[in-house]
Amino acid sequence: MFNAATARSIDVLTGGIGAEYNADGIVTITTKSGLGQPLSIHGAASVGSYASREAMVEALGQLGSNVGLYLGGTAMRTDRFLDPISSGPITHDDATAQSILAKLTIAPNQRLEITALGMVNATRYAIPNQHPTSTQDQRHQLDDDMLGLRATAQLDTAAVASVALYTRRAHAELTSSGLVTLDSTQYARAIMDNEKFFIGSRRQYRTYGVQAQYTQTASLAGAVHTLSAGINGDVTPTSEYLSFAVTNPAVSTSDSTGGDSRFAPYDLTRGGHPFVVDQTATLGRVGAFVSDAITWERWTLRIGLRADYYRFRATEWALSPRLGVSYALADNLSLRASYGHLFLPPPLENYLVSSSDQARQFAGSIQGDIPSVVRAERGHAFELGATYRPSAAVEVDVCGYAKLLRNFLVEVELSNSGIIFPANLKEGIVAGGEIRLRLHEWHGLSGFAWIGASVSRGLIPTDGSSPFAAGLVVGEEGATYANPFRGEDSFPTEHDQLLTAAFTLRYAVTPDLTAVLSGRFDSGLPFDLTGPNGQPLLTAEQSRAELQRRGYHDDIIDLLDLEPEMPGSPDRRVKPHATFDAMLRYDLQSVLRVPLSVGVTVINIFDTPYLYKFESTFGSTHLGMRRSVRLDCSLRLPS
Repeated sequence: MFNAATARSIDVLTGGIGAEYNADGIVTITTKSGLGQPLSIHGAASVGSYASREAMVEALGQLGSNVGLYLGGTAMRTDRFLDPISSGPITHDDATAQSILAKLTIAPNQRLEITALGMVNATRYAIPNQHPTSTQDQRHQLDDDMLGLRATAQLDTAAVASVALYTRRAHAELTSSGLVTLDSTQYARAIMDNEKFFIGSRRQYRTYGVQAQYTQTASLAGAVHTLSAGINGDVTPTSEYLSFAVTNPAVSTSDSTGGDSRFAPYDLTRGGHPFVVDQTATLGRVGAFVSDAITWERWTLRIGLRADYYRFRATEWALSPRLGVSYALADNLSLRASYGHLFLPPPLENYLVSSSDQARQFAGSIQGDIPSVVRAERGHAFELGATYRPSAAVEVDVCGYAKLLRNFLVEVELSNSGIIFPANLKEGIVAGGEIRLRLHEWHGLSGFAWIGASVSRGLIPTDGSSPFAAGLVVGEEGATYANPFRGEDSFPTEHDQLLTAAFTLRYAVTPDLTAVLSGRFDSGLPFDLTGPNGQPLLTAEQSRAELQRRGYHDDIIDLLDLEPEMPGSPDRRVKPHATFDAMLRYDLQSVLRVPLSVGVTVINIFDTPYLYKFESTFGSTHLGMRRSVRLDCSLRLPS
């Protein structure tokens, strides 16, 4: 968990990823530093709807001639953390979070900088109950810490070298009524306390890593070359424990909507016992790269090659070439294109559990010969784009992209328990385009607008085999991925959203008063819907009747687009929705002669009801945030 208040800058890179990164998207975060500024203390506090309150304090500045210090901490408490799963009163949705970040920077001379960074986070949150009168008490706690040391040396005017050592720890525990494990004397309590499932989980990860990089700038044949080479490696001892049991008999029979007879051996109401997995293993990774950025007149060419080795339950390696080219057609217009080979290992969470023999047995006969050990995603990524700056204040960026993927990484959920397992589809495609407009300071106005159109589809093999390549065939998504609607050539994955847009506009009304307006539009994430025996629902009226039979209220059903993607298809979507937020901030320094500012923020101004997701892999059905208000104040004191 990262606290954005400690960041000096956050940059997002989605195309033309350099060889130094093993990812298909990069978020670069530069934390605050005390070098080059006087020592100061900054404090802020806020209160808001749902009994929310937050406090932050930070101290930063230069100590002596060559030492900079940053120390920051935050604490938060709220009665609404996750989106609720029912339209009634919000129950059992509280959370607390604390974060501390310390950064010490030492520059003994102009050629050497040493940075030590430490961070500790702790989050506790309740999982919302479906029924307002429920006594269910399922809670998740997440603790993580990080310690890193980096030395950067300017070897000469054209060469820089850096070395970093780091360690990270993450611990997560999910409890039901305070229990992680169940013995037979606690079965009756578990049945009484839990609506559908008993879930107990404990995960522990500890990473030890090293990274080194060398960069040299040189001129050759009229072009400027920026040559880089680097290597990184880490090991992560990992342990995962999961205990799962059914506490509602409707869940363990296929005669019930959403039920699955494979759950019967784990149904405590029918004499079953918990499903238990306890696994340990060590993840090892090594990566190396070389690259060259060549600048010649109006051309910039970036070439690179990356090598990766990954060993966990599976051992894999890959060579990934990267190529990017840009051309300044005019001083205010540049064109670009890039290609990169992708090699993305699966996510760590629940990987050991899903790769275990016990989990494979749990999946049952529907698993067939589909391997349970998930492999790295591989593929090809392409991007075309252009950036146009019609004036100093306006910047427009347009791009189109496509990814052709093998072992396409997706996620499936164990029924609607919130337990997510990684999985592979044999093939997939992600494609789309974006337009970004940024307005720099212009007569007090600044902001950005963004609109994107994209698809994320799994491909159905032409030989009639299952699109599933690896992973557990569990939950609604797993069954759909393994046995998609055969009237289509492809099917939507959980990330498929055709259109998304967002904007933020900031206006300095006076030197002391600032107003911000922002908004977001989502065309709706997909979900699958079939009849009680798996038969297709051909009309919206049939779909409504089925959802009413399942117990959904009309105020939830009205937020869904019930027309199928094509006749007979189970694919449907959440209805499109748009929300708007606003903020006013007033600086009181000119009035009170104190560096104090106050603000008010309104989330979802028009109190628009919407579903972010419905029976989704990301945790069942969740309503979006209704209108809420937050008041805050901020005080900055120089030393």
